[in-house]
Amino acid sequence: MVELDPQAKALLQRMALSATSPPPTFKDDAEWAAAGRKMHRGIVALSGAPEDVEHIEDQTIPGPNGAIPIRLYRPTGCKGQGAFVYLHGGGFVSGDLETHAAPLRALANRSRQTVIAVDYRLAPEHQYPIGLEDCVAAATWTDAHAAELHIDPKRISVGGDSSGGALAVGVALSAHGRGTLKFSKLILIYPNADLCDDRVYPSIDERAPRPSWRADMERYFRAYVPADTDRRSGLLSPVYATYAVDFPSTFIALAEADPLFDEGQRLAAVMTQAGVKVTTQIYRGMIHGFFQMAGVLDAGRQLVDDIGANLAAP
Repeated sequence: MVELDPQAKALLQRMALSATSPPPTFKDDAEWAAAGRKMHRGIVALSGAPEDVEHIEDQTIPGPNGAIPIRLYRPTGCKGQGAFVYLHGGGFVSGDLETHAAPLRALANRSRQTVIAVDYRLAPEHQYPIGLEDCVAAATWTDAHAAELHIDPKRISVGGDSSGGALAVGVALSAHGRGTLKFSKLILIYPNADLCDDRVYPSIDERAPRPSWRADMERYFRAYVPADTDRRSGLLSPVYATYAVDFPSTFIALAEADPLFDEGQRLAAVMTQAGVKVTTQIYRGMIHGFFQMAGVLDAGRQLVDDIGANLAAP
C-alpha cells in the first residue's frame, strides 16, 4: 500500500468532499467531453500564481488537418538556447493552452528555453491519428523555423504529461523513423504507456483514486482510438514500440500513488533495454496530475525544477 504525501492526501480529501454524488450521467460523448474539459480547467486554480516571463505569443501554424494554435513562452535571455515542444495531458479528450499555462511559464524560466505549447485537436471530435499528426506538425514547424525563433536547432526537445506523454513518444518515434528531426531530449511526465484494453498493471486498480478509474480511462481511449485500430502500435502504446540506442535521452517522472505508475516503469525498462539513456525519477506519495498542482503541492514545484534543470543541462 502506497502512503500518500500529506499534502496530496489533504487535497484528495477536499476534492472528494466537493465531488458530485452520485456521479453525473451524460446523454452522449459530446456532453461527456464538454464536462471533462470544464473539470480540467478547474485544475488551473491549483497551479499557483503564474510566473512572469519576458514574452508570450499566440500563433497558428499550418498542419495536415488545418491550422494548429500554439503558444510560445520566452524567458529573458533565451535567444540562442533550445526549445521545448510541450503536449498537454487530458486523456486525449481535454486540456488546452490554459490548463498548463502556469507550469509552462515556470518551465520556461527554469530551463532558459522557449517553451512551445501545442493546442492539438482532441477526441472524440478528432480521433487518432489526427491529434498525433498535429503534434508532429508542430515539432516539424519548430525545427523548420528555428532561425526566426532564435533557437538552437540541435536543442529541440519534446515532452508531455499523461496522454501528452504518449503523444510525445509518438512524435519522437515518427521523427526518428523519418530521420528528419533528432530531438535533444524527451520528457515524459507520468505517461500513458499502454492503451490496450487487456493491459494488466497492478497499480491501475491498487492506486486508483476512485473505483471507476479503469472504466473511465477506457472511455477516454475508446473516444480517441477508432474501433478497428491496433492499440499495440507503438505510436499509440509506447511500451510496444521499437527503440534504438540513438533515441533521445529520456527523463521519466512517475507519481508513486498513480494508477499509471507500473506502465511508466515498464516503459522505462523497455527503453533502457533497447539502449536508450533513461533517467527515471519517482515522486514519493504523489498523485496523477501533480505537475499542474504546484500551488498546493510542494512536489509539483520540485518536478518543474527537475525538468527545468534537465532541459538546461547540455
